[in-house]
Amino acid sequence: MKILKPRRDRILIKRTIIDKVGLIIVPQGSEEMKLCFAEVVAVGPDCIETEVGDIVQFGRYGGMIVNAKEAALFGISIDPAKEELQIMREEDVLCDVVDADVPLKEAANG
Repeated sequence: MKILKPRRDRILIKRTIIDKVGLIIVPQGSEEMKLCFAEVVAVGPDCIETEVGDIVQFGRYGGMIVNAKEAALFGISIDPAKEELQIMREEDVLCDVVDADVPLKEAANG
């Protein structure tokens, strides 16, 4: 089985539809906004702040979508009906989704 391993400061994310993020409730029909949240599934060796499992928000036009047909040529299996993978630089992440029980100052410090 082959996997995608990001290089340098790149991260691999799985785009997710989230109806509620902390105190922000995303209105129905706002597909563009919903798709700007993702789970980090792999990180490159030079990533400083981002870890696997983080939920992040990113700019709508950041990164590159991994094409399932192209990935299949290299033996990488991606089901486009279940997941959409994207590779981007760590600096394209705008913010992390953190637990609302953690004070904001503490969350900002990691």
